[in-house]
Amino acid sequence: MIQLGCNYSQELIEIITKEKVEVSWIKLANEVLYDTQFEAIKSIRPGLFHIVPYVLSNQYHKDWNLERLNKAIRECKSPHVGVHLRANKNDIKGVITREVLKQKTLAKIREGKRDIKSTYLVENMPITCLPEDYKTLADPKFIKEICEEAGIGLLLDVSHLKISAWYRGESEKSYLNKLPLSLVKEIHINGPRLIENEYYDSHLEMREEDYTFLEEVLSLTQPSIVTLEYGGPRNDNIETDINLLQTQLEKLSSIIKK
Repeated sequence: MIQLGCNYSQELIEIITKEKVEVSWIKLANEVLYDTQFEAIKSIRPGLFHIVPYVLSNQYHKDWNLERLNKAIRECKSPHVGVHLRANKNDIKGVITREVLKQKTLAKIREGKRDIKSTYLVENMPITCLPEDYKTLADPKFIKEICEEAGIGLLLDVSHLKISAWYRGESEKSYLNKLPLSLVKEIHINGPRLIENEYYDSHLEMREEDYTFLEEVLSLTQPSIVTLEYGGPRNDNIETDINLLQTQLEKLSSIIKK
């Protein structure tokens, strides 16, 4: 049975404690606020831990290292760790070809699988967040090769998929069908926005078209968790409408139970 997860927010805590919607996991993805957020959720729900360096980067966030990361994974009881299939501009020295990028990526994933004490997933990223020499990381065929050859699952971010497909000039369905769909373990979902010919992963509320596409994705995959990436903590200056949050969680709960 698919479980429901959601971004941490004070509004989500209120919804859970009042038992308005069944949410199994609370996603923690803010390295600065991690301690505060973990204290808030630890007696309520386990956490989906989502604070790790990019696949091709060794740069941990301030005050974080491998030891702290593994401790946080344990205390959250996170079933897996999703790592962004992303790189910083200077992560690879010299000429970057597709094959160089592939071998470097595979090596880093194998290193992560060895060092991170949890099931290790890679998350597809929007092509717009990748440096020019690293755009191949958003190629669905490349993602499929990486997952299959490294023996690793995919955290499928649907908004990232939509953005990458749009900028690559292909349909969302075409892009989706090139991914390793049998390896999808978790899905991230929210409402991206196309504004004045620019596509944004803005973590806004979902619209009907987003629910429709999610149902299509779920007909082709078997994830263990679907996570709503809407809103966030007030002290992180993210607006979260509790009514919109509850409505989305109710709709998602209905979809994943079908």
